[in-house]
This record gives sequence, C-alpha cells and structure tokens, in this order.
Amino acid sequence: MSILINAYTVQGKYARAEELSRQTLEASRTMLGPENGVTLNLMDQLTAAYAGQAKYVQAEAVGSQILGTRRELAPEHAETLMSMSMLANVYTTEGKYAQAESLYGQIQETMEIPRWYRSIR
Repeated sequence: MSILINAYTVQGKYARAEELSRQTLEASRTMLGPENGVTLNLMDQLTAAYAGQAKYVQAEAVGSQILGTRRELAPEHAETLMSMSMLANVYTTEGKYAQAESLYGQIQETMEIPRWYRSIR
C-alpha cells in the first residue's frame, strides 16, 4: 500500500493518499504496533497527504507524534531526520520559522558530527 500512497502523493491526489494512509495506518497500528517502522512510515505519508492539502494543523500533529516516537527509538537514524525535515517544512509553511529553524539546525548538527566523535565527547 505504501507504494500506492506514494504514487497518489506524487500525482497530487492528496485526498486519496490521505484516505488510503488512514485506512492502512489503522490496520498497521493494530497488527504491527505503534512503534513499528511500517506504522511510522505510514504516519509520514499521512503527514505529507495533510500538508499537500494545506491541512497544516493535522500535519503538524501527526508529524510531532512521529518525531517523538522516532527520537525515542533512534534519535540519529536517517528516518528520524527525514521526519524532522518534514515537520520543519510544515512549520515553515505555517510561518513558524523559529520552530523550523530549530529542527533544521538539529538536522544539520546531527549530519555534520560523526557518530563516533559524538560518542567520545
């Protein structure tokens, strides 16, 4: 389903992507759990569908939830940084520049300092 949701999003069919994301997300939460990578990726897709429809309040709420979970599980993982970037983009669109700048700065810092170096600091 994830590929189909992405196809709808790329085509600008955000309402269809939202509908399919919500249906699939509900099943994923039940069968795989709320912290499963598939579930979190579906939440990212739902965030993108909301943002594409200018439903920024919903996009921010889901994006914040994903980021909180991903930070707990793997704060420096690439998917955590992608979720962070998506939420920062939503903040930028909403005009919440300070929050967006903070997230962008965290992404940059994480990407610039090698993991091995952070572990010896």
